[in-house]
Amino acid sequence: MRIPDTLDAAQAATFAQSHCTAMFALRDRGGLSAGETVLVLGAGGGVGLAAVQVATALGATVLAGASSEDKRRAARAAGAVAVLDTSAQSLKDAAREFSNGGVDLVYDPVGGDLADPALRSLRVGGRYLVIGFASGTIPSLPLNQVLLRNRSVVGVDWGAWSMSDAAGQHALRRDYQVTVSSPIRNVRAFLICAWLMIFIRFSRS
Repeated sequence: MRIPDTLDAAQAATFAQSHCTAMFALRDRGGLSAGETVLVLGAGGGVGLAAVQVATALGATVLAGASSEDKRRAARAAGAVAVLDTSAQSLKDAAREFSNGGVDLVYDPVGGDLADPALRSLRVGGRYLVIGFASGTIPSLPLNQVLLRNRSVVGVDWGAWSMSDAAGQHALRRDYQVTVSSPIRNVRAFLICAWLMIFIRFSRS
């Protein structure tokens, strides 16, 4: 399967994993609706930037958290309406101020010390998506914060799901092409997802 000319093999694999994860997480696991607010952590990296792009394409308003000016600039270019410095600002306070009381959804590929204030930044009924632990630390979340405001903590593993649900992955690729790929860039990202799945299948055989 041919990779688009705009991407090399390494970029294609990263693009597919990051964007398919974002689509699966935000739409399918998080139930994101147009008009909702999303806090994306680690927004300057590949996984975070993909989430900013996909959330924006799905009609959400994105607050992007990143630790450097270059990363925050990249997040703005990807579609974030506002950014915050996670190394200096109060994440909870900034997110609540941005969203007028609490964000609808947190996209967290970082974990570590950011997890607790990110959870507390959710509105009543908000959803916290667990994507990964790039910080190297798996956080312990205070479950009273989940209970008291009827919040949800949702695990996301696109890789395992896509391997077990071929029909679902095919539908996700199709929906990504229709809904997301054109607003992001002129690449056939849905084909890259298929290419990655073939690569994963052969690598595990």
